[in-house]
Amino acid sequence: MNLLENLNPQQQEAVAHVDGPILVLAGAGSGKTRVITHRVAYLTEQGVPSRNILAITFTNKAAGEMKERIARLVPDGRAWVGTFHKWCARTLRIYGEQAGLAGGFTIYDTDDRRKVVREAVAKLDLDKSQWPADSIEPTISRAKNELLDPEAFSRRSLDYFDHTVAQVYRVYEELMRKANAVDFDDLLFRVAVMLRDRPELRADLDERYRFILVDEYQDTNLAQYAILRALSQDHPNLCATGDPDQSIYGWRGANIGNILQFEADFPGTRVVRLEKNYRSTKRILAAANHLIRFNEKRKDKELVTDNPEGLPVQVVMCGDERDEARAIAARVRQAVEDGGRRYSDFAVFCRIAALTRGLELAFVAEGVPYQICSGLSFYERAEVKDLLAYLKLLVNPADDVAFARVVNMPPRGVGKSTLERLAVEAERDGRSLLDTARTAARIASIKPRQAQAIRGFVQLIDSLAGLGGHCVAEIMKQVLDRTKYFDAEHATPETDERRANVEELLSAAHQFDESQPGGGLVEFLSECVLSTDLDAWDASRETVSIMTLHAAKGLEFPVVFIIAIEDGILPHSRSKDDPDQLEEERRLMFVGMTRAREELHLSRAYVRDFRGQTMMAIPSPFLSELPPEPKPAQPRAAAPRSRLMTAAELAGQQPPAAAAPVGRLSEGMLVRHPAYGLGRVAGLSGSGEQLKARVRFSTGDTRTFVVTKSPLRPVKAG
Repeated sequence: MNLLENLNPQQQEAVAHVDGPILVLAGAGSGKTRVITHRVAYLTEQGVPSRNILAITFTNKAAGEMKERIARLVPDGRAWVGTFHKWCARTLRIYGEQAGLAGGFTIYDTDDRRKVVREAVAKLDLDKSQWPADSIEPTISRAKNELLDPEAFSRRSLDYFDHTVAQVYRVYEELMRKANAVDFDDLLFRVAVMLRDRPELRADLDERYRFILVDEYQDTNLAQYAILRALSQDHPNLCATGDPDQSIYGWRGANIGNILQFEADFPGTRVVRLEKNYRSTKRILAAANHLIRFNEKRKDKELVTDNPEGLPVQVVMCGDERDEARAIAARVRQAVEDGGRRYSDFAVFCRIAALTRGLELAFVAEGVPYQICSGLSFYERAEVKDLLAYLKLLVNPADDVAFARVVNMPPRGVGKSTLERLAVEAERDGRSLLDTARTAARIASIKPRQAQAIRGFVQLIDSLAGLGGHCVAEIMKQVLDRTKYFDAEHATPETDERRANVEELLSAAHQFDESQPGGGLVEFLSECVLSTDLDAWDASRETVSIMTLHAAKGLEFPVVFIIAIEDGILPHSRSKDDPDQLEEERRLMFVGMTRAREELHLSRAYVRDFRGQTMMAIPSPFLSELPPEPKPAQPRAAAPRSRLMTAAELAGQQPPAAAAPVGRLSEGMLVRHPAYGLGRVAGLSGSGEQLKARVRFSTGDTRTFVVTKSPLRPVKAG
């Protein structure tokens, strides 16, 4: 097989580079996954044992796609492919003792870690209303991503908030150690510290993974950077693939400087630019290129394509958010009914998830099927977390969070007050809840009836623990049977949905057993907890996809709508006084625009109900950064790259704006605007396409509009 065949010259250069560091600046839609997978195969072909190759990416979806492609190119390959967190979890399972962890440790998800934060707050006698877990947990997360333990974070504290969080952080870590548990950030933090403090282990892993390929390098944080640096000292064969223009995770610790400074960190780096886009039309790329050039923190490149010119990018002016949502829903329905599109061709992106409510209502009204890639993850559903908590307790008896979740699920008569008494006893003796439960009958504050119920629960867990040698699906079935989880529930639509979710979890267990024979509960639980909302998104469903711009990273659709492109939303209000954050917001819009293959619609409203208030919406400054239309005076004026239109036009309910009220307005005429209501023309200036109307509205506002680009309509008298 000629692995360089059907690759463009830049892709060939990136694939064929063997020794030494290489930075692949891969523009949107430039085939970077193809480069990474072919590079793995090429290294193997050149005699590099596949077990010495490590390929890391950021999402399970991307990792799964890479595995499939590599398997087709190297059927018997043993290169390790997966996410950062999954590789770190695997490494800690092997070398956990050197990181201070006992075998069978539990990985806590966000909900579980916030429970531990609340417990730490209570132990410090802090007012939980003044110190909510939702504020403290992200701060602890950022500290770990910056490789700060409680002591280091405390030394760096500059104000009362950080000083208090440092105390909570210290107690939080004590509780996590007692439970033999780690959180998501610990997976990176502990591996980075272990590689720093254990030079022999670092050298062994550096030798083991002599060739490392990292996708989305622009999204790495300090902990991930430290891990990669540690593994690339003796064998600096690091291939970093990424794009500074698509760095959109600064809010969770990603450092764009990692990719901007790559050549300085790794002397002798070869830099390859992938600028040929295979996804989007020329007009979409022209608009995206023009926008992103306003950023300063980037590496210069220009996306080009052999694709058709395509339709102009549509900038849609809407009266309000209902007008916006109805227009999109009507446009989608009409396109499908006309036979030219499928529902799965369409995606709607928004800056924040709260903006999806109006879209859902409009889609339901129009009969348009949709799926939302956000909200409650499958693994966060109550019945799924219950069943997983039983499994966690089997592999980690010290997991107090899991114990507290299922000791009375299904109900056994062990109420909140009984659990609190058990917890007091466990705290006094320094034991886990499960261990303390074994002697519940001797605790004076617990009544005999509750003590008997606790004893029955302990016996249940002990009997289930004897199933350790069985496959995951069989253990799960036994948990359901022996706990009689659903026996007390009456048949209702909600019960049916809960049962369906549990059956889906059983299916996941069967698939795990088939794909990883002998993998065991520990590995299965790791896969469950490291899943994301995007993993539940089903690309095969005939539905419109609604998601945030962050969730859209790595995806593509024939038709894309980006809504609410308004100041304070996109860019977000937090970026107003921070140039770095403003650049990240611009990159976020760039990412959204470059997901579109054939059509791109950007919409804004004049008025929007947002965060409980109705307010005038200010157009996003990003709209003014789109390329201007070519001037008519040019000998052969190119077709416009972008075009203004109204929501009604988008929905197919009126002719293009340019054909509307030109020449039909006169001074004193009564007009209607979808946002401002009734008004009267107070004056006209200019002519033709530049005709402007000054309108005094009944609200007292006076506004001036370019008539051909506004939704003003005359109101007939009588």
